[in-house]
Amino acid sequence: MAQADLRVTLGPGGEILEVPENEALLEEIRETPPLSSAVLLKLGAYYRGYRTNRPLGNHLTLIGLLKLVNDPEAQKNAEEVLERTAAAAGISIGTPQDVWDLEDYLDFASDDPNEGRPWLASIWSIHFANTNLEWLIESPHPRSDEKKRRHFVIGIAPTFDNLQPSNRPL
Repeated sequence: MAQADLRVTLGPGGEILEVPENEALLEEIRETPPLSSAVLLKLGAYYRGYRTNRPLGNHLTLIGLLKLVNDPEAQKNAEEVLERTAAAAGISIGTPQDVWDLEDYLDFASDDPNEGRPWLASIWSIHFANTNLEWLIESPHPRSDEKKRRHFVIGIAPTFDNLQPSNRPL
């Protein structure tokens, strides 16, 4: 897999346009798995340490947390703990699935019967060749055809092994 070139044609909002000069980068994004919740939370903490980057840090943290609470294995483990804790305390917590129902939050309370499962944004990190920097690329819009998914550059980060936390108070 080729590493991203620094030359990219962008459209409004930092959209990576589907033009010939972006073809290699778009192919690399398609071949690269999105960042995990753990990496997104680490990046979020890194960016939140700097006042001018705090909005990006908050955004990355929110996506990381939403991915985490939508992970079926994490939900199952949390439900088991909630059920055991509630039973030990002699209280009823209702249906555990109620805890994970983010559908109204994620679709702004739309009651469209054809809407399907809520969709979360994905974020990729693509390394710049010959540097210690990476593109942060987000795809906020769902598409059934992966090749038609829109991608946006939302930032540039040091490679993850080069992240140094801020010593400044938040």
